[in-house]
Amino acid sequence: MFIGDFLRATVSLAAPNLSDGAKMVWDWELTAVELPLVLSLAGEEIVDAIIARYYAPFGLFLSNQLTITQIELRAYDYPSDGYIAAGTLWQGSNTSALLPPANAMALQLIRSDFTMRNGRKAYPGAVTQFVSAQGGVTAALVTEVAVVTNGWGDTSMEVELSEGNGATFDEVVIKAPTSYELPVTKSQRITEYSAVYWGTQNSRK
Repeated sequence: MFIGDFLRATVSLAAPNLSDGAKMVWDWELTAVELPLVLSLAGEEIVDAIIARYYAPFGLFLSNQLTITQIELRAYDYPSDGYIAAGTLWQGSNTSALLPPANAMALQLIRSDFTMRNGRKAYPGAVTQFVSAQGGVTAALVTEVAVVTNGWGDTSMEVELSEGNGATFDEVVIKAPTSYELPVTKSQRITEYSAVYWGTQNSRK
């Protein structure tokens, strides 16, 4: 990968009663790199960075019965390169009762280009602790999640690689081509996120 190339991560998660599991898809543009980036060599460090940035801060908000079971990395334009990490890669830490499996802790990605969909992220493993008396999200959770997502909007994902190499990724929404062999032709950077809300989980978000 070189500057301007696009990376996709497909994160697979498991929790009780999620019979087919759940998937979350993330896209980034590589905006800085010191040496050409090969996913088969740098994948472990990128996976660690994804978990540290997008999952670890939410550990207390998500059930300890939720686990990440696989993260697959692929780069558009480079179909022969990729990386897969599998196993118990991360798990939540909240011991409260799980909400029904279709309920997710969701975020809208705020778009600036209205010719594209804005997208959203839906975290499975939501718990009853954060359900308000009115059935919504507690104010405390809204505030704490906003601290995390404001940090995402203000910073890039920095990945420290071996031998002093480093890479910077900016989160984007893309118009995905039909295969990894084809280039991404349209994208927009994500710098804002909605307040957290109770959404639905399915295999595509």
